[in-house]
Amino acid sequence: MQNTVMASIVEHIAQAGLKPEIDALAGPELVEQIGNVLPRYDAMVRDKLQKEAVATSNLADDRQDRLNKTADDPMG
Repeated sequence: MQNTVMASIVEHIAQAGLKPEIDALAGPELVEQIGNVLPRYDAMVRDKLQKEAVATSNLADDRQDRLNKTADDPMG
């Protein structure tokens, strides 16, 4: 997925050739650790979005069920 802000920053660092400068300022571990975390971060975001989509879908289904029930029996 890697459509995150972090992924964009890492990509910019690579394209702009900034890694040596960042390594000198923050140590070589920084960019490496960000790269290591990105797949897990993306998986977490994907999972959260899926759960939200399911919850939203369930709410829409519940609302439609209630509307149908009201239409069938206005007295409830």
